[in-house]
Amino acid sequence: GAVFKAFDAAGAGAGFSELARIPRFETATTMIDWLESQRNDLEPVAIDLVPVIGKVLAAMSELPQVRLARMSGSGATCFALFDTRDAADVAAEDIAATYPDWWVRATELGDAA
Repeated sequence: GAVFKAFDAAGAGAGFSELARIPRFETATTMIDWLESQRNDLEPVAIDLVPVIGKVLAAMSELPQVRLARMSGSGATCFALFDTRDAADVAAEDIAATYPDWWVRATELGDAA
């Protein structure tokens, strides 16, 4: 897709090392803690191509009780993680009210372990 082409054209992948196995997580909290130390190298390129991705991430990053807001893959989806379903439900309602054209759903992660 366009994001991968722009990423390759920028030479952004030079010097990558292969990610070690993704660890098993005992809790969703330990998974979120680990994710906070990771990055999506496609994010800057995707935001350059589709600036609304940056707007989505900024809006989600400002939500009360948000633990992490990220872009998934090459930018087709953005997501925010919360410690509780109640916090996620409130955040989804807030985002949907503020941005009625966005597709917004609160859900739960399965077993993180």
